[in-house]
Amino acid sequence: MIHFFHFSIPHDMARKLAIASDPRTATDPAYAVKAVLQECFGEGAVRPWRLLPDYEMFRVVGVVADPKAVKPNTMSRRFGVVTEAIDYALPEGEVFTLDVAATPVRRFHVSEERRQQASVAAEVVETDGVRQVVEARDPEAIRMAYGRWMCERLGAEGTGLELVDYPEILSTRPVRHNRRRHRDDSIRVLSLPYVNARVPVRVADMAQAEGFLRHGLGKGKDIGLGAILPAPVLQEVA
Repeated sequence: MIHFFHFSIPHDMARKLAIASDPRTATDPAYAVKAVLQECFGEGAVRPWRLLPDYEMFRVVGVVADPKAVKPNTMSRRFGVVTEAIDYALPEGEVFTLDVAATPVRRFHVSEERRQQASVAAEVVETDGVRQVVEARDPEAIRMAYGRWMCERLGAEGTGLELVDYPEILSTRPVRHNRRRHRDDSIRVLSLPYVNARVPVRVADMAQAEGFLRHGLGKGKDIGLGAILPAPVLQEVA
């Protein structure tokens, strides 16, 4: 059993808290949501999570390790947060669909001294003896690279999953975030590679599969990336 929770958070309350936490990142919806979840339930109580499209409020669905940690409390009532529990049991022996939203990156060895993180669609190009990482621009090449990455990660040993078919790539648009750098407290606007895909799978090992879905995929799990959601869970909160 995996414990998912659906949170509805008023825009105005989230932005007020985000401004109080750090005005420089307050315009970023992911950081506004992160600020509310941490204030109401503690750091890491909901992780990974995904921000759902909605014009009236922030709606979030995420994984919760301990359901008791996200029960309505004084802080959640103060910020008008509404919570809904969604307990989901992975089907045994049946094909089902996972909806994955992640940032497909890896580190490239530019030189012996320097490594650079970029999307898995990038490549190292050498010009006049200088090696640099160049991002792919061809949309089809990007889709193919992201699809291969998705297959490698979800089909890897230890995920407890068996891939039934190639992922259906829904979106490869980059996402932007205002990231605060802890070492010098500066703000960087990051453009992160992103892929949203539907992947048909079958459970090969229940314990491993549940652990994999709870952990999520890739980086950015505290800013709305990396959540692996069974299609029925998304349909329930749509």
